[in-house]
Amino acid sequence: IEELYEKNPGFPAVVETIQGLKKNPRILNFSHHDLDGISSAFILKRLFERKLGAEVVIRMPQHFKLWEETLVETLKQEGEFDLLVVSDKGTFEYYDDLRKHIEPIMIIDHHQLDGKPKDCIFFNPTVQNSEYASAASLLCHMVARKLESVDVFDDFAALVGLSLIHISEPTR
Repeated sequence: IEELYEKNPGFPAVVETIQGLKKNPRILNFSHHDLDGISSAFILKRLFERKLGAEVVIRMPQHFKLWEETLVETLKQEGEFDLLVVSDKGTFEYYDDLRKHIEPIMIIDHHQLDGKPKDCIFFNPTVQNSEYASAASLLCHMVARKLESVDVFDDFAALVGLSLIHISEPTR
């Protein structure tokens, strides 16, 4: 964890963003609807609730990318938020365009990039260091561990997320 924290600029940026949030923030998390995304959302929700007393709203739409229409509709239904987290839903350049609706935007992901966001805070070792990151749930667990907010339930959730990746991509 410490080695990745020192060599990947996205890791400390995510940690600092979380540390800089006010107490009791409203956080909107869009996550992938597979086991890795569900595990990621679980770990992040527990982190934000324990560390900040946050209200966390999780959405897992069936489409992989977070589309602007989906975000706008959710904001209409749910109101304003202090942070948008995109977990395990890709690292796309157009996520910068979503900042007109909500900011800051924080991305925790392990997929290959499709354009590199310039204005979002993102932690994706695959993009930032050309290193394969096995699962977003593992990255979320690393963030929670760095912030000293993990327990055996988070450990188990990370293992569940990792299991999907290694079942579906056994050569990695």
